[in-house]
Amino acid sequence: MNDMSSTDRALAESAYEATEDELLISLGAALAGSQARDEDPQNLSARAEAWFRRNHERLRSTVCGHPALADLTDSFLDVAALADILSAHLNRPTAFTVAAIILKRGVNTWCA
Repeated sequence: MNDMSSTDRALAESAYEATEDELLISLGAALAGSQARDEDPQNLSARAEAWFRRNHERLRSTVCGHPALADLTDSFLDVAALADILSAHLNRPTAFTVAAIILKRGVNTWCA
């Protein structure tokens, strides 16, 4: 990950440092688009959780069993590594947010 762009590094560090609640609100806001400014943070979080439920199997099939998972520890670099895996299906900012949520929930638990 030495060739990580400064933008990706900033996204990974920000996602790694955020709480799961903050990440869910951020994901909900991304999903709501321009309507996000009018929504309550609790609604944004619920929107993100609903999205996670709807996309769980697709995300699991992309993430779980990937060889890179064996090397994950607990750092912003892990967020970036997981975001790289997810970026085939998600835009970059969303991939970093989703990666951080999965890591905070525990990859092994989430993949079980």
